[in-house]
Amino acid sequence: MKVLFIISFLTVCSSVAAVLAFPNQEDVFLSTECPVCEKCTQGSCAAQPGQPGAHDDIDWRDNILGPNGELPVFPGGKGFGVYTRPAKKASVFKVTNLNASGQGSLKSCIDGNGPRVCVFEVSGRIKHDIPLSIKNDHIHIAGQTAPFPGITIQSPKNSIRASNVVVEHVRFMSSDELLNSNINNTVGHHDRDALAIESEEGISNIVLNHVSLNFGIDGILDIWFNVDDVTIRNSLIAMSLKFSVHVDEGSSGWNNLEAHATNLLIGPEVGDVDITRSVLGYSNDRLPRSGARNLFYSENINYLTGRSIFAELYTRGRFYDNQAAQANIVGNVYVSERNSGQKVVNIAAHRNGTVNMYYRNNSLLLGFGNNPQAPSASSAIRDRDNAGRLNLLNNPLAIPHAQSIPSAPIAEDKVLDFVGARPAQRIPLEQEIVANIKARKGEIVNCYSETGNSRFEQVLRNGASYDATYYTPPSIEDRCELDDKGWTGWRDWLLSTNVVNRRSLDGRMPASGEQDTILPSGYSKLEAFLHACSRNVEMNNGDCHQDFIDASGRAWAQE
Repeated sequence: MKVLFIISFLTVCSSVAAVLAFPNQEDVFLSTECPVCEKCTQGSCAAQPGQPGAHDDIDWRDNILGPNGELPVFPGGKGFGVYTRPAKKASVFKVTNLNASGQGSLKSCIDGNGPRVCVFEVSGRIKHDIPLSIKNDHIHIAGQTAPFPGITIQSPKNSIRASNVVVEHVRFMSSDELLNSNINNTVGHHDRDALAIESEEGISNIVLNHVSLNFGIDGILDIWFNVDDVTIRNSLIAMSLKFSVHVDEGSSGWNNLEAHATNLLIGPEVGDVDITRSVLGYSNDRLPRSGARNLFYSENINYLTGRSIFAELYTRGRFYDNQAAQANIVGNVYVSERNSGQKVVNIAAHRNGTVNMYYRNNSLLLGFGNNPQAPSASSAIRDRDNAGRLNLLNNPLAIPHAQSIPSAPIAEDKVLDFVGARPAQRIPLEQEIVANIKARKGEIVNCYSETGNSRFEQVLRNGASYDATYYTPPSIEDRCELDDKGWTGWRDWLLSTNVVNRRSLDGRMPASGEQDTILPSGYSKLEAFLHACSRNVEMNNGDCHQDFIDASGRAWAQE
């Protein structure tokens, strides 16, 4: 059966249609969810059975045009950088194998030049033994085009160092394998992240939509140096590795291993960042830590186990004297195993500068209880350095292109059921993270594999040691034990990423001569095809096909 998602702007939301003014077109596909027309209960805005989120009356997925009339990269997109559209008129690279390089590999698409789209005719884990970096601008990695169970990209450190980058429906993992044949060589064991967005020269317009980021060793996700206009939506950022191969910065040997396990770090040179409807969890802290010029942090689930803190905002004076770091922190849910005394936000100062923050409509659940609190801003905030550099705002910051301010904390299931690379086609790791958050169980783990890395075990047995200032290290034998940490599927976590399925996209996606054709919706045929593929991995177990797009650019989702 095919279900057609249509948003009728002339009959239901005529004001939006007037803005978009598509000629001779009553029904224009913009979203699988209800637009700004408030609680739509009839016609094309009504809920579709079995379609999570199809009935939502929220406006965060509406198409809001850019300053020059641009459409967002995907229907309903809001945030910073979302008007970059590498797929609008692009070369198509077909990924046909899981090789680390060579013809038909993902690396061949990453290393290409000019606007390009990576589509996948194979599923499985693409493993790199050395760090993998996206360095060339104008790329759209469309993981939604892969057959079940999708694409996992694993390297010691994955990074984006380019502008105009869109990544959708992909899993990124770091790895805890030693980088050098010489087990005494610690080079490269400090800043190993599942994904880093970083550049000293300056990059902008990076969009992560429905991405799973797991097994961070330094952190899971870092946004660092001269980076601007980043949007992260519907993403699962969880599962740091605690007692792993992280070496203290500046250390030249294995005698100062750190228990790290941090989550999301946004540096003090970073510009505008939007993080919406994502999950941050199973990490010690940095949920997130931000020195961004403007952070819009909205409707996220933040799950904290163990010690430490949720979010931290710090002044930009380290690089920008007297320039404020700013944030709207709104509509989020914070869950902590601690029964009392937990603060949501720490304010830290680096030299000069201030923090301007609007904090509203967040909830805090302490002790894994079921009674959410709505702490006032003053009770939720800790001035860590007693610097008095916080300006607590009564009105939200007017941040261009940011989301609207939610009127209440987000319902947990609304986020948990829709996050990650392929919400309708989750691998066991994603299934267990979501289930454990709902059940309020599970601890931070130490190792990437159940038996541990044999070469690193040799390093430990040869006298390597962890800094025990904050944490008591486990014994070598217990370091990778999971039975007492609330997790059951470790072997399945990795094995499931190795499932290889193949199928051709010939006949499924628009032919090369038609891909750049602009439809009445304003999107190209190739873009509309990617939207249809997204609907399928987000909402059901179907595969995508160009038959799920009509002449106007409306997208179908297969059931």
